[in-house]
Amino acid sequence: MASEISTPKGRLRRGRGPLRVAILERAADLASVEGLDQLSIGRLAHAMQMSKSGLYSYFTSKQDLQLATIDCAWGIFEERVLEPGDDPLNALLERWISYYEQEAFRGGCPFATAGTEFANREGPVRDALAAALERQLAALEHAVARAHATRLLTDTDPRQLAFELHAVLTAANQRYRLSRDRASFTQARTAIARLLAEDPPRPQPARFVERQRSAMARGNLLGVDHVALAVADVGAMQAFLCDHVGMRTLHASGDSVIVGADAGATSLSLIPADGPREPAALARLVLRVADLQRAVASLPADTDWQEDGPELVTFEGPEGLRLGFTVVRGDGIDYDVDHMVLYAADPQEARTLLTDVGCASQGETVRIADKRIRLEELPAWSQRPLLDHIALGVASTGAIAARLGDRVLETRRPPDDDAVSIILPGPERIRLEFIARSARSRV
Repeated sequence: MASEISTPKGRLRRGRGPLRVAILERAADLASVEGLDQLSIGRLAHAMQMSKSGLYSYFTSKQDLQLATIDCAWGIFEERVLEPGDDPLNALLERWISYYEQEAFRGGCPFATAGTEFANREGPVRDALAAALERQLAALEHAVARAHATRLLTDTDPRQLAFELHAVLTAANQRYRLSRDRASFTQARTAIARLLAEDPPRPQPARFVERQRSAMARGNLLGVDHVALAVADVGAMQAFLCDHVGMRTLHASGDSVIVGADAGATSLSLIPADGPREPAALARLVLRVADLQRAVASLPADTDWQEDGPELVTFEGPEGLRLGFTVVRGDGIDYDVDHMVLYAADPQEARTLLTDVGCASQGETVRIADKRIRLEELPAWSQRPLLDHIALGVASTGAIAARLGDRVLETRRPPDDDAVSIILPGPERIRLEFIARSARSRV
């Protein structure tokens, strides 16, 4: 029976149900021993003493299973190593070493083995593994920057030191897996102590100060709170989003309405405005779904939708609102915002400002937590833009205001709200609001 199958020890359970969690924990353990590429529904069914058809009710393909396994393995790593997130740097590093030393998985860290397997393969699995690596480095960089801010470290480039610490941790794990010599972890602790020593100070790159500030800003930026749309007919837009795009009404105040997939998802604030409205800078708002076919079937029969990729469908809603569905498997929220595409006369200048406030830059895209904004070059000025503003949740609006200085357009303080606003460079005048985590989403 499935309940008799042992799963890796010492971790919290995550997911949509105890059986699915047990399946994924077993999958991650198998992948650590046999390799992620060898993980299949058939192999997992045998290990779990289940039928293949039973597993197909959870995963539609081998790739789907692999991606869900990566997500599960990351959740375990996050719980055992990264939480709580405000611990001192030394405590974080000790938990990281213990994660390898105590063998959370029989075959060692799944990311280490799978990273080697998929390093030279293109596709979603490799992308997911690469994203996990970047999240690990970002966590270390943030911890180093925090230590520097509290003067536990001085004259230190957070990005460079994070890379060096990660290299030591990875080397310790790899050597132990090959030699089974636990002295690897003692040597890792010694190497880390030397890296964190202040005597003598190491030479720093010229951009050290800016990188340190960027790392601290990323720690302050929590996610995309809401996207505010100025619409001529709030009721029609509300009905379309709630009846056909998987959302529900979360709050109503006067003529304004907030809709969203869930209270924990990025919401859409619908604000009444004179019509007609124009898409202008809002090129596309893409929502994540687990079942693309079902999502498309929920659209009105006369909707003109198009496949813009193997897992992306685009269509147009009321008032020219350009929308899309993209497949995101795992434990995310159906119909939550996945990413936005914005038009800008100078995308690079806009990306620079977004990076300055804490967004992570990835080519033409910037990332805020699990959301992305892609900026494309196309002047899109309008007197009646559909996009009113994008609101980002932050731990401290004061930190944002201090960082941006005279670029801040507006500051609002409690008791009504706690927010600051800026305008992205360019004639589109895209407005960003930074809202304190404790403040409610406004319309």
